[in-house]
Formats: sequence, C-alpha cells, structure tokens
Amino acid sequence: MAQKIADMTGAEPFDGFKSSPEGGFKAMACAVIDCGGTARIGVYPMKGVPTIGIHDTSPAGPLAQFIREENFVSGVGEDQITEI
Repeated sequence: MAQKIADMTGAEPFDGFKSSPEGGFKAMACAVIDCGGTARIGVYPMKGVPTIGIHDTSPAGPLAQFIREENFVSGVGEDQITEI
C-alpha cells in the first residue's frame, strides 16, 4: 500500500523500522502501518502524521487521545486507495 501511494504521489516510500525520512516526521506525507499495537497507531497521529492502518483497529491505549477522524483510518486495503 505504501508503494501504491508513493507511485500515485511521486513520494519515496521507506520502512520506518529501518530508516527515516530526511526532515523527520514533518517530511512524512502519511504513515502506513500493519499492526494494531496501541503505541504504533498513536505515535504517528501524535506527531501530526496522517496514519493509514491496514488492520481494522480502534483507538486505544495511552496515545488514543491523539487519534482523530482527521488523522487516522484503519481497515484500509489497496483497492480503497484512489487518486482524487
């Protein structure tokens, strides 16, 4: 999914476990996550990065206060990513 978004936008995808973009969180257009851990789903919204979860997950845990409809969506598949 990250590659599809990158192809559509001209952005460069990266694996957040192995690297980070030059410019840090402010340089990220979005984060695509593949786990439902409460820390992972909350850290990117907390840092102001729109977050796309591939698993259907509800906000929970200590970072749930940062997860809002404007910055987090879950249960998303590649067929739901379209250019507007």
